Amino acid sequence: MRLGIRRKLIGTLILVGLLPLALSLVAILGLGARLRINTIHVSLRARANTYAHEIADRLQAELDRLYLLAHLPEVVAYTREQDVLAAGRPGGATTRPGAKTRRIEASWPKLSDNAAPLRMILHNPIAERLRLVSQSRHGEYHLLAADRYGRLIAADVKPTTFFQARQTWWKIAVTPGCSGYISSIVMDPQNHHAAVVLAVPVREEYGHQIYGVLKETCDIQWIQKSFARGVIPIGATAQIFDSRANTTLFSVGRPSVARGAQARFIKNQGRMDGRWWRELLHGPILGSAQVTFGMGLQVGSGRVVVPDWNVLVSEPTALVVMPIYTIGRTIAFVGVVLIMLLFLVGYGISQREIINPVLRLRQAAGAVGRGELNVRVMPEDQAGPTFFQHDELGDLAHDFDNMTRQLQRNIHQLERSDEAKKRFLELAGHELRTPVTTIVLTADLLRRQLNAAATEGGNTAEMLHALDIIGARARRLDKMINDILKLVQTDQFAAALNRTTFDMRALILEVCRDQSAFLAERRQKLDLDIPAELPEFYGDREKLGDVLSNVLTNAIRFSPDGAAVHLAAHKTVDDRLEILISDSGCGIPSQHLDKLFEPFQTGEDMRHHHSGTVEYGSRGLGLGLAIVRRFVEAHDGRVEVRSTPQGTQVYISLPLTLPTLPDSPSPVTVSDFPAI
Repeated sequence: MRLGIRRKLIGTLILVGLLPLALSLVAILGLGARLRINTIHVSLRARANTYAHEIADRLQAELDRLYLLAHLPEVVAYTREQDVLAAGRPGGATTRPGAKTRRIEASWPKLSDNAAPLRMILHNPIAERLRLVSQSRHGEYHLLAADRYGRLIAADVKPTTFFQARQTWWKIAVTPGCSGYISSIVMDPQNHHAAVVLAVPVREEYGHQIYGVLKETCDIQWIQKSFARGVIPIGATAQIFDSRANTTLFSVGRPSVARGAQARFIKNQGRMDGRWWRELLHGPILGSAQVTFGMGLQVGSGRVVVPDWNVLVSEPTALVVMPIYTIGRTIAFVGVVLIMLLFLVGYGISQREIINPVLRLRQAAGAVGRGELNVRVMPEDQAGPTFFQHDELGDLAHDFDNMTRQLQRNIHQLERSDEAKKRFLELAGHELRTPVTTIVLTADLLRRQLNAAATEGGNTAEMLHALDIIGARARRLDKMINDILKLVQTDQFAAALNRTTFDMRALILEVCRDQSAFLAERRQKLDLDIPAELPEFYGDREKLGDVLSNVLTNAIRFSPDGAAVHLAAHKTVDDRLEILISDSGCGIPSQHLDKLFEPFQTGEDMRHHHSGTVEYGSRGLGLGLAIVRRFVEAHDGRVEVRSTPQGTQVYISLPLTLPTLPDSPSPVTVSDFPAI
């Protein structure tokens, strides 16, 4: 869309007003959000530390009570007694379930409380003590005891299984050196509530022999109540994250916010960098604390296996920064109103001081474009009305008037120069014709003399061939001078093709033979790939010879001494003749490829231009490739150049089928040729 000067001024005024307002809003919102987020972050981290300490203290206290219960003399004595009975059975006892154990395990779900195996487990001294402890906790805790072979020996209520050796808590508790175990959060099969399993080995106070394991299933509804007692605003969450399992075990609040906090914690690998802008962009705001066990544990000197928990407390970023956004909206509204008032004042001034003078200059420029060179924007006597003041636009108007005056003088000079150029070209054509005629006559004379010498003996074939080339090129130059004179005299030039049927393979070999002396001088090798059955071609043999000669000469020029030049030709399946000429030079810079076929494009600074015959890197006037493209396109063909730092390839594609020709060639006017 085209932007006029009015729109540009309006855009500039709006930008000048809105940009400071926008920067101010960004600064206010950024600093306010930073302060707000940092404050909330500290608050959430303190809350997470409080929850973590409460959870650790509660579970450690439960583990200490379970440890004291496991080391009561009657508990140790009963467990040791059951261990002796198990070891005294036929075959001894192992952690693998025997036939009797398998029978009990299979019938366990159907056993009633009065069944003998279950009655022995629910009604014994340890079971009664466990039941009293469980009832004092209002059913939130369940306890059981198993021997060191995994068989259940006592419980406060009927457990879901009899054989405990497959359970993780039992395997860890009977490990040598283990004095306690706190599991991660699991589902209690008794009441289907989230729970934590605690286990300690049963042994004498200072002994190392383990007689059994005492297990407590602790309902963690108190954790939910603890989270709820905390001041958690709407949309906030609190959760327990297990770093070993890399998952959330227990959460309170909106699930989406909890998932976002979990993702941020996992991404940072538990390290909170405290950069407020990351929390603003990626949210939610997160405070975390690790649940640290071990402080104050009274479970002996052995190792205590505990979970790797982190308490995550988070709040949505949108809720935290909402007050900052409200302040920002108020500032934005007041600022926009002030900007609109200032904009109206500025637009009125710019209309009178800028837009009207520019429109006047535009009208004057349009008149000059239509050929009215007498137009002026400033009054000649400086007394008439004017749109311009003594400023930059006034200076521009003064310069515009000076330009139109100078333009009138230049046009008169160009008319005189054009007439002089025509006279010069005519004179130069006549002057050039004289030496060309001399070259032709001399070449013919030398040919007759060499023919006479050949009849008397001697090898003069190469000299004859060289003289043939001199004569052909001289006659070609003579024809070009005649065409230039005709162009000057009539201002048009008929570019008709002299089409004949000729052997394209022979033409290619002839062009290569003409360049053999230059190849020998540069010690270069010409690789030819031309099939013997190359079809005949219908076209202008002379112009196509010029095409091949120009391209091959360029390849020789821009290939290093001793390098190879490749020329290949073949017929394609779509009845076209393709010719490839490639060199091994340094290539053509990409910025020159687009203008390579334009006249006088040499690809270098003309101040350093030098021409030569076939010297390495020498350049001509930049007309060779322009001629190549013109002659190839005249044959309904196409030419393409591809270049890399390893060399340049020129592709020429010509149709083998005869095109539909007009009755008479259309003339090409002088405007079709670039000015020299």
